[in-house]
Amino acid sequence: MGLDVTWLLVFSAVTVVIVEIVVGSMTLASSTPKSRAAVSLRSAVPLDPEYENVNRVSGWPRQWLEAVCAPPIHQLRDYQRLPNATSTASCRSLTEYAGEGSYLVIARFPSELPMQVDLGNERYPFYVFARESGALIAIATVSRTSVISTRGLGVSPYLQPLERFGFNVYSGPGPP
Repeated sequence: MGLDVTWLLVFSAVTVVIVEIVVGSMTLASSTPKSRAAVSLRSAVPLDPEYENVNRVSGWPRQWLEAVCAPPIHQLRDYQRLPNATSTASCRSLTEYAGEGSYLVIARFPSELPMQVDLGNERYPFYVFARESGALIAIATVSRTSVISTRGLGVSPYLQPLERFGFNVYSGPGPP
């Protein structure tokens, strides 16, 4: 009878440990946020002092691209024209102005200076940028076409839809 009691105690202890592991892992799995997109989510409020003066924008990168890019968006591997970018893509603009569209480049940069250098060197006439996951996402157009914004400034009609998210459309990139 002593052997049966020992086995019962061992079986009970093992069962309790297994139940605790299952419950603990279920709790941990349910508290971990699920990924909602290929691009990681970001906070609309800059956390780093380096980004205090960067435009605070709303929405998410996917929404920004849907506002200005006609599908598909093409990833550009080893894009030599923006050597400081950590990743690049391209799309045709969703907006047409005077019957013409444009091409847009989307790039991620580690900080503002490399972004300004690359966009200035390639002479992109208009661009927008925002902080996302500790880096900067820039969207630029190759078109010099401009329209007057609600603030009285010349902006690209191909980037203008991003103003509703709080973006400023800039012209003439380059280091200060």
